[in-house]
Amino acid sequence: MYSVKNSALNFTKLSFRLRPMDSTDRDQVLRLRVEPAQAPFVEPIEETLACVNTLRENHVMLIDDKVIGFFQIDLENEQRFEVASAKELELHEVIIDSSHQGRGYGAAFLEQLPAYIGSEYPGWKSIVLTVNCLNERAHALYKRGGFSDTGEIYPHGRSGPQYVMRYFLADT
Repeated sequence: MYSVKNSALNFTKLSFRLRPMDSTDRDQVLRLRVEPAQAPFVEPIEETLACVNTLRENHVMLIDDKVIGFFQIDLENEQRFEVASAKELELHEVIIDSSHQGRGYGAAFLEQLPAYIGSEYPGWKSIVLTVNCLNERAHALYKRGGFSDTGEIYPHGRSGPQYVMRYFLADT
């Protein structure tokens, strides 16, 4: 488990943290919802959890003990991207519940993600993700969070073409 209390975003009296999802989180994760405008960009959480892929691991974002978000780490980047990197994890299905959006939790997630990845997945060199070309809000958030746009477009996204973005981790 990795957490930061009262980070630079000044979450007073709240502990925003990331940890692997366990069976006790399932009901809370299934209640997560996104804004209607974001729905085309994320897979419904029921479908995500129904997919059994041993190489894709589920994680949660919490405030104290309440699940406010979800994400997956794919241990086997399928080499879908031209700009592929060895020892690269893929970030999938980042969801923050609509009732917690606009409060800095996306930024807090990206602030904590590198150290969390270093702790949970030592030895990996980078994180790659795709974000829909029409999802300007998420694209801007990932850029502010340190992800670089590779210039590559992944044409097979769920709702159309996607930017390929990458974050290089510090040597571990």
